[in-house]
Amino acid sequence: SVDPLAPPIEAETNIGYDGVFAGTTLSYRQMLTLDLTARMDRSTTLPENNNTYFFPSAAFSFTFSELLKETPWLSYGKFIANYAEVGADAPAYALSDVYNKQLTNITSGTPVSSWGSTPLFTVPLIKNNPELKPERTRSKEAGVELAFLESRLVLYVTAYQTNTIDQIIPVNISGATGYQSRFVNSGEIENKGIEISAFITPVKTDALTWTVNANWSRNRNKVVALYDELDNLLIQNYQGGITTNATLDRPMNMLRGTDYVYNENGEKTIGANGYYVRSATANVEIGNPNPDWFGGVANTLTYKGVSLYFLVDVKKGGQLFSLDRYYGLATGMYEETAGLNELGNESRSPVVRNADGSYAPTSGGIILEGVYAPGTKINGVDVSGQPNTIRASNTNYGLFGYVREPNSAFIYDASYVKLRELSLSYSLPETLISRIKPFKGVDVSLVGRNLWIIDKNIPGSDPEENLSAGRFGQGFQSGAYPTTRNIGFNLRFRL
Repeated sequence: SVDPLAPPIEAETNIGYDGVFAGTTLSYRQMLTLDLTARMDRSTTLPENNNTYFFPSAAFSFTFSELLKETPWLSYGKFIANYAEVGADAPAYALSDVYNKQLTNITSGTPVSSWGSTPLFTVPLIKNNPELKPERTRSKEAGVELAFLESRLVLYVTAYQTNTIDQIIPVNISGATGYQSRFVNSGEIENKGIEISAFITPVKTDALTWTVNANWSRNRNKVVALYDELDNLLIQNYQGGITTNATLDRPMNMLRGTDYVYNENGEKTIGANGYYVRSATANVEIGNPNPDWFGGVANTLTYKGVSLYFLVDVKKGGQLFSLDRYYGLATGMYEETAGLNELGNESRSPVVRNADGSYAPTSGGIILEGVYAPGTKINGVDVSGQPNTIRASNTNYGLFGYVREPNSAFIYDASYVKLRELSLSYSLPETLISRIKPFKGVDVSLVGRNLWIIDKNIPGSDPEENLSAGRFGQGFQSGAYPTTRNIGFNLRFRL
């Protein structure tokens, strides 16, 4: 057994940086502005012959409302255009292969520094790469800022494009090499989209103010190039046979696995055993974790010192694979695995046939929806393309879970609508504050976050619960915890 009082494993990582930065701002009559910057960095995590990277930026703005001061409905107007490059180095110790010193006896779990007189070493799971190049990101954007009706309506619209070149990532490789992954410069990934924000004040009186802040954004990404002329790069390999991939000319992190086999009419096909036919390989694209768009609306109502604020968040589109459903449906943990079949009997009851082979009125089991696969024969008769009539057993493992269903059966729409935040605040009146020196204000508020999932499409869990929230490995859900509601009380004193 492992000693529960064993000291933690400690590691010291040393990285060296140096850099040079310069910047200047040019302005003309508070109307035209040009910001220029340049930076050059050097990092010890990159090869000595390629450890320096230069990245500039330029930001231009034109406040055109200065030329339209006689226009009463336009309070403010500005055009912006930016270009920037950002460099990035590799993770620490990603260049040369070294052995890890084993500090624990593999058999007993006891911390040791050697086995007898022989030190214990292990090979790291990641293969390093001495030919890494700096990662670079080039971004360009253009947009406008507009304010109307004495700033009662403010609008921001921005379009952008970002290209990440030579992205440094650990990619999966064959375990026969002795490693699980290898650091590479992966190629080029392009992101482009649009962001819109609006601030509206529908009501503004001495006693009551109502403001609305709405935002909407859409991003589309695409793998433009991969290293070594590959057309697909395996990013992550997950339990259940699911992989996330960088595929040329496809969105990043596409999910691959097994799928149903469909006929030419798009109908699921079923074999002579009454179960769905699955694809021969686990290399079928079955899901895209990238959302169609994000949005949100925040409202603030203030009346004589009382303020009510609430934010509704929306995510539209994107897909995820649920390992919880993958196993839970196989083991009968979800309600869909129980209930009555079309005969009015418990679906988990045994399948019962009459002497002539027909199903008894008391039979359990379920007739899955679909048509027989090409070449399917029942009792010597070719039934290809005909509707399924075989009753599949639901008495134990597998009818709805991973034993009989392909990976695509556990792909779900990750859309949601949430009441993200709600707060109720009260500011003490000035007549009372004047007696509480030296404070100029006291605010009392009750705040709640993640209060309500108004709408979602995945049963039994929060669609935001993913195994990874980073740029890689999105769209896989495993061991999802119930969403936690946070409710707090704030007391703020202003001097």
